[in-house]
Amino acid sequence: MKMLYVQDHSIAIFKPPMLALFTNVGNESPWGITWQVDAVFSPNELLVDVLTCTKVMADAQGSVTVTSMYGMPRC
Repeated sequence: MKMLYVQDHSIAIFKPPMLALFTNVGNESPWGITWQVDAVFSPNELLVDVLTCTKVMADAQGSVTVTSMYGMPRC
C-alpha cells in the first residue's frame, strides 16, 4: 500500500489494483478537490469509479486526474 497524494483535505492511497481517494471537505461544502496521481496504472488503462460506475482513462503515462465537488467524485 502506498500513499500517493497527501494534501490538507485529501489523500490518495494505492493498493493494486485499487486506488482510493478520500477527502474531508464534507457534502455541504462547494469546495472541490482534485487528485493528480502520477504513473501508477498502465498507459491508457480504463478505470471504473465503483461509486458512480463512471469510466476514467489513465493518460499515456499511466497517470489519472479526478475531481470531486461537495465531497462526491466527479470524473
